Amino acid sequence: MTHTGIKLAYLYIIAAVALLLSCYSLAANWDIQIVKSNTGTIFGASIDMVLDINGVAHVVYFDEYTYGQLSLVYATNGQGLWSNVPVEQENLTPTALKAVIAIDANNVVYIVYPDSEENLIYRTKENGQWSSSAFYAQGAWFLPQDAEIGAGGGLSVLYSKMLYDANSSDTALVLQRPGGAEVIAEHGNFQSGSLAIDSLSNPHLCYYDALNDVLKYAVKDGNSWTIETVDANTGDVPSSVWNSACLALDGYDVPHISYLDFQSTVLKYAHRQSGGWAPQVVDNTAYIYRQNSIAVDSNDNVHICYKRVFNDRLFLKHAVGTASGGWQFVETITDFNLAGNPAYLSIACDNEDKPNICYSAPSLFKVEYAVPLVCSDPDKNCRVDFFDFSILAQHWYQTGCASDDYCGGADIDKSTIVDNNDLNLLAESWLYCSPPGCY
Repeated sequence: MTHTGIKLAYLYIIAAVALLLSCYSLAANWDIQIVKSNTGTIFGASIDMVLDINGVAHVVYFDEYTYGQLSLVYATNGQGLWSNVPVEQENLTPTALKAVIAIDANNVVYIVYPDSEENLIYRTKENGQWSSSAFYAQGAWFLPQDAEIGAGGGLSVLYSKMLYDANSSDTALVLQRPGGAEVIAEHGNFQSGSLAIDSLSNPHLCYYDALNDVLKYAVKDGNSWTIETVDANTGDVPSSVWNSACLALDGYDVPHISYLDFQSTVLKYAHRQSGGWAPQVVDNTAYIYRQNSIAVDSNDNVHICYKRVFNDRLFLKHAVGTASGGWQFVETITDFNLAGNPAYLSIACDNEDKPNICYSAPSLFKVEYAVPLVCSDPDKNCRVDFFDFSILAQHWYQTGCASDDYCGGADIDKSTIVDNNDLNLLAESWLYCSPPGCY
């Protein structure tokens, strides 16, 4: 047997051992970053996130900085590290902890939220400076559902409006656009809605019709609205279920919706097609929790982030699939103690099609951010298998690897030599498959 054959046989033995060990441990799939630690535990406080054209994250969340004192906080990782800046502390109401964020092509940030006087207001950040608060809607109790910037610019906001008072479940769902406001639906409990603007500046939205237990979709083409039922008998939708129905458009402006079926407590997904809507079950495991978020990457892969609660622990999950191919990849990002307060979350895909997820972890007193780890296997397909060990064997103990390809990718730790350290790194990740290779 040649020396190469001996080395390859040795590596295969190590791979087999690693396979057995993989039953007990798995290399970390995600880079977990702390956006803010020592945050207050606020029950029912939302979190929202957008990515700008450079892949920089912009996040808005609520923080109880002292007991009973609320702060609306804006966070970004634009300088490489996370910075957190309070944008409102004086005029927040504890009964409506919902804020939404949007960003335009010039990186102007918009944050929309209700103030203590039950008005819907917004603030903007341009060239590093925050504007003073401005009224977006006055005279009733308002709750923002989503905000988007159209292809031609201009802020659009989807919100619910109490028709009588803050204690009433009789609401109207309203879309405010640069040209004015339109009532989409009324006399219902519209607590969960999502908005997207297509390439022709047409608005698409989804929402629960809680009175009839159905999930609906609406699109405006020109001057007329088309309203369709996505899924009937979705169960008794409770109040304050923000982010339980989320919508995203793909590169062809086709709408994709993730939502919770409260009737059977399963996570579902649906996309619009010529024959109507065909809901699919993403996860029918017990104890799927209310909030979820959806994004579509440039290859039209659908990413859904959601939660599962089991044995007093909250599991943050990520599912990837396609409209036709089903759900190919489901994994747990992290888990932590539930401690009575649910985590809120938001997902977006960056320029490299990687999912970026921001979420609150109340039991840890943190806001965190998760991105997939960069592929480091030799053949760069993000799947550690025998092909990677074959490349390692071909370059075993090769030196002078400080080049563009690092000895064909075999010098994993970039130490200029292919040695046991690289073998150990590969063995620890045996059969691990990470994005984007698994999509």
